[in-house]
Amino acid sequence: MSVARLNSFGNFTCSVWSKDGLTIGNEEGLKGRSNLILNEIEKKLKEKYSLDELKQKTILDVGCYDGFYLTNLSHLNFKKIVGIEPKKKNILKGIEIRKFLKIQEPNIDFVCGDLSDLDKNEKYDIVLCLGVLHHVTDHLSFLKKLKNFTSEILFIDTRVTQDDLI
Repeated sequence: MSVARLNSFGNFTCSVWSKDGLTIGNEEGLKGRSNLILNEIEKKLKEKYSLDELKQKTILDVGCYDGFYLTNLSHLNFKKIVGIEPKKKNILKGIEIRKFLKIQEPNIDFVCGDLSDLDKNEKYDIVLCLGVLHHVTDHLSFLKKLKNFTSEILFIDTRVTQDDLI
């Protein structure tokens, strides 16, 4: 894997990937955001569940981008891990960064699409929706959809920006 090939997938702006002293990513100027979110989610999960209980849980990441959060939570050995992302290029970006950094590919089922591409009758114990809401036009409808896929815990993170139209 060459640096040129990795660069062909564009900037790594939503998280910071690192292994063995090599770090890639810039978080769009929000330094430390991705690791703060990751650490808080893991902390909350370990407060609520034992490690044995987590092995029986399912997790869905809506708008998973390159799979950063699921990759870094996969050591909790969930029963089922699903990431859904509308842009195939972002899923491929995650595959390439894991290859480049020699991070073992976790057992994640990546789905290219949106919530309508999932079985509407399936529920996930844990749902992540991180950095997605600012891409959505109808927030209330979207949040209702998220709730319908969630059986236990829903983690939501978003950015708030000043917008004269709102």
